[in-house]
Amino acid sequence: MKKTLTLGLASLAMLGLASCNDSDAKNESSITFLADAFNLYSPLSGTGDCYAAFGTYSLKLEFPAQVVTMSATNMSTPNGGKTNFVLKPVQFQATGVEVDDNYREIFKFSAIDATESGDVVRGLTASLTQGFYQPQTIEGLDYKVLMPNAYAFPYYFVTEYQLNNHWRVRTFWPDETFRGTTAVGTGSSAKYLNDKMEYRVVIETDKNGALGKTADVIIYNAQFSEKMPAQKAIVIKGLEVSYNPLGWAVKGSGIVPQYVADGKLQDFPAFTFNKFEMQATGDLTTVSANYQVAGRYEGSFTGSCLEKAKAE
Repeated sequence: MKKTLTLGLASLAMLGLASCNDSDAKNESSITFLADAFNLYSPLSGTGDCYAAFGTYSLKLEFPAQVVTMSATNMSTPNGGKTNFVLKPVQFQATGVEVDDNYREIFKFSAIDATESGDVVRGLTASLTQGFYQPQTIEGLDYKVLMPNAYAFPYYFVTEYQLNNHWRVRTFWPDETFRGTTAVGTGSSAKYLNDKMEYRVVIETDKNGALGKTADVIIYNAQFSEKMPAQKAIVIKGLEVSYNPLGWAVKGSGIVPQYVADGKLQDFPAFTFNKFEMQATGDLTTVSANYQVAGRYEGSFTGSCLEKAKAE
């Protein structure tokens, strides 16, 4: 694993994703990641409005000491504010997971009282991870994959902390694919279980990268009963996006979905979604969903958008 980790960091440096400073005398090096994410701000009091805004974090990782220094400069906060901080250097754990037969790197760190200078950050947990699930490529689905960077196995930044004793801050990404278990029932019949269905949530962004008010959900390998032929993908468009103390949410009702046939999207009125609701919770990498299809299929789903290390 150590050899794979070293090769991964070297590849990042060669690709220009990070800047490296090497000292031959001490065999020391550092890599600085600029980690893009969207921040969800929710009041620690549990009451009041929640906000979402783009932010970039700077993460300087030092080797072989395995120390990381995290900072933010002029990062947007609610009501037109800005935050600036530099955190104390802390130890990080380097590990990895297997996702779709590929090794993915993970760097994890945490701190209770983290601030070195600037705004006050407490209760920090963070993970710079390649372990996110990637969406399927299907002819006829015209959805560009939005990634934090343009490489095959990008690094996503998952963090949670308290800011200035007022905000709970958690990061998410507007294009995430969730894997887990779907259960579908029809009245009193036994529920049909399916672990092949995947749910991709694509939140609208404008030309400047700001979040919009709607989202599309793409269900891969969609199958609501054992007898139903599996569909490569079903698309539910125009769901309403909202933010609450639990996390982000999408919902809609009376939506005629589309499905992929002959390399293009076609309406699928026989499987109208009478309702669809999905809620992200915790560190925003897990969701639960409930929906009704065609007036008879009652579906539920729980899943995650990333593969976590065994210790997590």
